[in-house]
Amino acid sequence: MEPYYDRTDFESSSDPWNGWSRPPCGNTLTIDSTSGNHFADFDACSSVLISKTLEGLTPKAVYRLSIRVRRKENSSTNSTLGFALDGIPLGIKQEVTDTQWRTLYWTFQPAAEVQQMQLVVQEQGAGTDNWGLNFDDIRICIATYTESFEGQADRLINAGGLIQLPTMTLHLLESPAAVRAGIIGYSYPVPGFMHGKAISLQHGQSNPPAVQRMRIDLAVPCGHIKFAWSWRQRPGEVRFLDEEGNLLEALGFDSDPKDHWVECRAPAERYIASMIVTARDWGFLDLFTMTQPDA
Repeated sequence: MEPYYDRTDFESSSDPWNGWSRPPCGNTLTIDSTSGNHFADFDACSSVLISKTLEGLTPKAVYRLSIRVRRKENSSTNSTLGFALDGIPLGIKQEVTDTQWRTLYWTFQPAAEVQQMQLVVQEQGAGTDNWGLNFDDIRICIATYTESFEGQADRLINAGGLIQLPTMTLHLLESPAAVRAGIIGYSYPVPGFMHGKAISLQHGQSNPPAVQRMRIDLAVPCGHIKFAWSWRQRPGEVRFLDEEGNLLEALGFDSDPKDHWVECRAPAERYIASMIVTARDWGFLDLFTMTQPDA
């Protein structure tokens, strides 16, 4: 199952609403910005605020939905937000009381490949003119997706090459001359860490002349990632980057053990978007699991 990713951050100059429609209640919605960040702003509503037709869903799969919100500083009342799928509420509505940005989360399982998602707002304190909140960064993602490279064709690339998959894109940034990397099957599996196809680093080189660096861009940024690195007999590193390319965490591994797990969990309000792997010998990356945050 390919990862599903729908993100609305209101930054696009051509389609800031990203396909969300605004029924009558949403007519007062505008897009505002602070310090270069664009977000939606509205003053008063107690109904469906925006809606969007989601296509390509996998029935009964688990999806995570999140939205960043804050109460407007001049608002004297609080709002509650919730989402509905084809008119059926996704769990409980959540109250927005803080004037600082925070992220709210919901989980859902679609019943069909195409369904209507609605953002529903209820204002508290009818009769006041001081209503309103801001919202931003609506993400709808498959809650967990994996990659074990089974079914992929063998492909090896030189420095500067890339391999694009539904789940990730591999960029070989740096490599010794004629030393390749890529996806290939290996006839000696490592139980629990690698079997069948895998990413091969420093392919076939047990004592390469220099380091090799590969950047792996995830198709869907996630809150937590875990994968196996096997047959690593010399020191290696993994640097995890967020969506702006900022460093989240750097992990170094020495020569022992040669088969191990690599894991990173992003801080709150940030996502793992890519990683840079530095290898100094022939090794394999396999059994990737990417998970969205839930709170």
